[in-house]
Amino acid sequence: MKRMVLRRRCSPPNDPAHPDYQYYFTPRNCLSYGNQVYNNTIHGFADGIRIYPLIAENTIIRNNALSGWTRPNGSICHYNANNGTCPPLSAELIADHNVSEGDFGFADLQNLDFHLMENSPLINAGFNLGLLNGYDFEGILRPQGAEYDIGAYEFPQP
Repeated sequence: MKRMVLRRRCSPPNDPAHPDYQYYFTPRNCLSYGNQVYNNTIHGFADGIRIYPLIAENTIIRNNALSGWTRPNGSICHYNANNGTCPPLSAELIADHNVSEGDFGFADLQNLDFHLMENSPLINAGFNLGLLNGYDFEGILRPQGAEYDIGAYEFPQP
């Protein structure tokens, strides 16, 4: 795999009973580089984003909202399969403008509604991705304000 771009997705909890569970994957024994993981809202996993050592080189992770993760240091995990830990991120991986703690300002987290409320700290807090990601999960033009919003949904400005 040479390039994997994950963007503008909302992930349900990692539950084998969930109807979309069959679409989750864990890359193994593959060579991958130059990946971009941006503008996702990921909730309810042990790790927010798990990167295996083979795919860290030139990987960029930006503008992601990572809530409900349970592994220590697991919001973005450069996973060590030998001992099941998440050591510090390597220098070859760029991870910025991601939010993994605090009040996200989601409309209704209990019901997995990840739209942003008017007072969300994720509004105008993202990295400007230019034409790389011009629309949110629902097709709303980005950015609506001064900067990109973090997560899958852009808060619509009046």
